[in-house]
Amino acid sequence: LASFLAMDEMQGNTSEVLAWGLRAVVSGISFLTNECKLVYGSLCYNSVFVSHTLDWKLGIFDLLSEHAGMDKAMDPQPFVQGLPLVSAQYLPGEVHKKEWQLVKDGPAWGIDAWGLG
Repeated sequence: LASFLAMDEMQGNTSEVLAWGLRAVVSGISFLTNECKLVYGSLCYNSVFVSHTLDWKLGIFDLLSEHAGMDKAMDPQPFVQGLPLVSAQYLPGEVHKKEWQLVKDGPAWGIDAWGLG
């Protein structure tokens, strides 16, 4: 995403492209959260990729986890194990404090909504 936005062609023409791209990213997160009951967990600037046809896509699915299993200490989800891979600014306070029961009891979209900004 960073290299795409830095292209000369993008200078001054970003509002429509950003709106369309953001819509695509939110649609992907919405599908994972609402339909699949999953937490993407690594939503940030570096996890969005733009194809040569200007399609914005999510990448880096290493932390994809079941929302219902966030509090299982004996069987931690990939998100819990890969927590150090995500910059702290993209994670809510409950995750920083490792309050997994609160994360599980909260909405499935909570972590990814925080990452979205």
